[in-house]
Amino acid sequence: MRRLAVIGLGNHKNAASFQALQNILENEKDDSVLAEAAIALQYSQQSQAKELIAKLQQDEHYRVVAAALEVAASWDNT
Repeated sequence: MRRLAVIGLGNHKNAASFQALQNILENEKDDSVLAEAAIALQYSQQSQAKELIAKLQQDEHYRVVAAALEVAASWDNT
């Protein structure tokens, strides 16, 4: 259920949604929720999004790292 909520946050590209995603990334332990949060940052206009994605690339869970790498690669291709 938390994973679906994170997906919904990714659909809202505003400061409040970004703040909620940032809080999730700092406090969540479930790797599937963290991976979805990383993906939700893909279209973020916030400057801190790149810092968060870089940090997630060092996560202990492969799902989170893979999602963060996917987001970073999409930014490199634009």
